[in-house]
Amino acid sequence: MFPDVPGVPEPLRGRHVAQVVVAWAGRPNRGPAVVEPLRAAGPILTQTLGELPYARSGEVYAEPDQPHGFRSRNLLLDGLDPTATARLTEMTGSELPFTAVVGLRHLGGALARRPSPPTRSATATPPTH
Repeated sequence: MFPDVPGVPEPLRGRHVAQVVVAWAGRPNRGPAVVEPLRAAGPILTQTLGELPYARSGEVYAEPDQPHGFRSRNLLLDGLDPTATARLTEMTGSELPFTAVVGLRHLGGALARRPSPPTRSATATPPTH
């Protein structure tokens, strides 16, 4: 939920918002067709979709570029339970005395494929000499 205060863009003020972030590494002319189903899923409050050179890839998540105070927790999951996902909006609603941000980032593509040859797990027992 964005606070209803100056400094927050008008279309976002006082609203519970889902930010959908897309990083398309395919042919630029195919990108619009790939994101069209996302565009049709709901109202677009702000529009930042466009081609970026790799040097500006840090802008994809539109996160602050200056230090600021926050507390965070990160988890890596291999799936999302629909009931737990639905509870996210309840747990981050307007009744909280602070601003809460929840980020769900899909790490697919090359990260979803098993390496070939397989790599050894960090928890695997090291070989004895």
